[in-house]
Amino acid sequence: MVRRGKIGLFVVAVLVTVPGPTAAQTDTGRRVLDYCLARPDRCALSVRHLTAGWERHWNGDRLEPSGVSDLRLLLAFVEATRDGSLDAGKRVALAEWGKTWVGLDRGALYRAFKRLGNPEDISLDELALVMVADGDRAARDLLRDLMGAAGEGRARRLWPGFHDPVVPYASSRALWAGTPEEPVSARRLLGDRSGVGALGYRDEVTAMTAVLQDPARVGAMREFLCTSLPWEDAPDACVPGTRTSPRQNHALARSFVPETTTRACSAVMAALLQGVGTVGPLAATVSRHLETDLRASSLLQGTFSRLGIVPWDIVPVDAGDARVASFAFFLQATSGGAQVAGCVSASEAPGAVIGNLFEFAEAVLLDATFAAEVQARLPVTTALPDLAPRVVKMKHRVRRSGDKIVLVVDVVNGGAATAAATTRAQVWSSDDRALSDDDTMIQERPVSPIGAGLKKRVRLRGTRLQALRGRFLIITVDADDLVGEADEINNIVFDRVQP
Repeated sequence: MVRRGKIGLFVVAVLVTVPGPTAAQTDTGRRVLDYCLARPDRCALSVRHLTAGWERHWNGDRLEPSGVSDLRLLLAFVEATRDGSLDAGKRVALAEWGKTWVGLDRGALYRAFKRLGNPEDISLDELALVMVADGDRAARDLLRDLMGAAGEGRARRLWPGFHDPVVPYASSRALWAGTPEEPVSARRLLGDRSGVGALGYRDEVTAMTAVLQDPARVGAMREFLCTSLPWEDAPDACVPGTRTSPRQNHALARSFVPETTTRACSAVMAALLQGVGTVGPLAATVSRHLETDLRASSLLQGTFSRLGIVPWDIVPVDAGDARVASFAFFLQATSGGAQVAGCVSASEAPGAVIGNLFEFAEAVLLDATFAAEVQARLPVTTALPDLAPRVVKMKHRVRRSGDKIVLVVDVVNGGAATAAATTRAQVWSSDDRALSDDDTMIQERPVSPIGAGLKKRVRLRGTRLQALRGRFLIITVDADDLVGEADEINNIVFDRVQP
């Protein structure tokens, strides 16, 4: 059974006789395929059979929650160290490492801290290692901060189709962990843990989480999370004296986790296996960060010479809740060297499909008849663009002649194909979050074609406007649907002018 909850990419050598696929493995794989085809609203699937030379995608351009975002961040980090924009040997203090840690990481920071020998500081290379090997969210947030906008731009350009949440993972957990007036969440959570280790470790963690002991810093962080995100209904933790319920936590986790398309995900997994494209020069270094020795594992059973998996899921709150999971894989058979790569994202009530995603991958690799069935039953599709506006900067001025507003907006193509048509970016003034006929357009500007993973910056402005304080600015792109996109509902965002 594949263990879930953190990334593990395993590259091993196995020199034993290879068993063929069992009928049970193929039957299990077929159940996954049947489920995806029967429930397109709950499943996205991409398979690349590298040896046979075909690929198929089912909802392959739809954004789905995924754990592969860390892998893309690792690739961007390795690229930055290769071109000299980051020094992999640079060391950062423990307080920097743990500044967003809130204790809700399934012991990841504890495992990393102990495995590295209770260090006084940590290198960027080690941060990348613990991010992936231990699933350390605090390391992930720090690497993103250090690489900045340039690193995110590089990642988006080289590996389009990935969308990170608007706030760091660990910081968003701070909102859900406790009440806004309790800035000592880290100390309380640490004290509640059993088997967390010796007092020395607790002292180290207390030092690392100084940011969470500062009421002003915590208040500012929660203020940002509560007022700047596009909540339809703000979570309970935004109200003093309350905390989010388990059900709200589940809904928040579903909405603010990294997302990707299975097409983009499978492309990265295939490139890692083959060592080609933009991933090629980085593949050996990436594997060094991710390598785990599984030669003694019964999971392999002599079947694979290379195996890489990235499992991830959100555990349901109640028995009837849907479980959300993604599974990225690459496999190479020991006998014959056949190679496949792919990604599956599924949502279901607790059942037998999500738990069998690895068996699906096995059956595609080992059973030629089942692989041919997958090729025949899944449609041949082409990649699509995906345009979305992002507000970079907003300036509002109140003048005697009327209000003035200036917006800097990035129109991002997060899809895997060029948006070939010239479209329009628009900004509207509204009294609510929804665009309607009684709203007023302030300005529109043309947006020329945008390549996959790239962006165009536009400036939208208006003068002599009615009072804007407390009103909503709604920004749209491609309102005329000139570009066929993977996602047609993310072409609109809003920002509120401070009252």
